Amino acid sequence: MPYVYINMIIDFSSMEETHVEGFKGGEGLMHSRGMYDGHNRMMLNRLEPGATGGYHEHTGNCEMIYVLSGTLDFVQDGSLERCSAGSLHYCPKGHAHGFANNGAEEALFLAIVSEQC
Repeated sequence: MPYVYINMIIDFSSMEETHVEGFKGGEGLMHSRGMYDGHNRMMLNRLEPGATGGYHEHTGNCEMIYVLSGTLDFVQDGSLERCSAGSLHYCPKGHAHGFANNGAEEALFLAIVSEQC
């Protein structure tokens, strides 16, 4: 089977920003710009201080979250870890995680959810 290469620039600044209250059962407000191609979801998110993303399982996909600014605290499979700017959190398929912005500033992060993990 030949490899198919798609050349695509994803310009988050040209996308409408949505505002999600209580993402995945969490608390507070997350702002998101993103796209979905039917297999992969790519999002640039802003999480306000004190806001959380609810604990959820990735049954058919994995998620990679690269923190651009601020910090996010993750609970994955019962373990707590802090991810600061320049670090990437990885949640493999079949695992569960949730996150919180426990800092004083907004957290900006790129989230990629892929079926191809």
